[in-house]
Amino acid sequence: MIRLLLAIGIAVAASGCLYIPEIPHYSNEFPTRRNIADVPRRFPKPGSTTLEEVVLTLGEPDLIVSKPNLRFSYLWTMVEGTVVVAVPTPMGAAGGSKSIPVTYRLVIEFNAAGIVSAVPADPRPAPEAEP
Repeated sequence: MIRLLLAIGIAVAASGCLYIPEIPHYSNEFPTRRNIADVPRRFPKPGSTTLEEVVLTLGEPDLIVSKPNLRFSYLWTMVEGTVVVAVPTPMGAAGGSKSIPVTYRLVIEFNAAGIVSAVPADPRPAPEAEP
């Protein structure tokens, strides 16, 4: 009984979890739109880019909100890190790894004439609760 408790204590003390940050990248593990990275940083330009140019460049939006102004939302997922877990067992070691995805959202707002009126400087992680 003492050996079992000792083995459990050593396993708990020696187990570990490690987060490995990575350069954001696409992964086949998470199906997502992949054309956003190919778009120039300064696209779309407020005051000159039209709705048609946005759709031709980025494709159909993932979400359309029409009130108070027309807004298109584009979502994509990238892997930004990996969690590795290792647990020693009497038969060797057990563990695994899991990629950590982050979903980004780009919201483009249009005026009544169909011209881009607002776009954030950088896309931001998309909150789960907001559209």
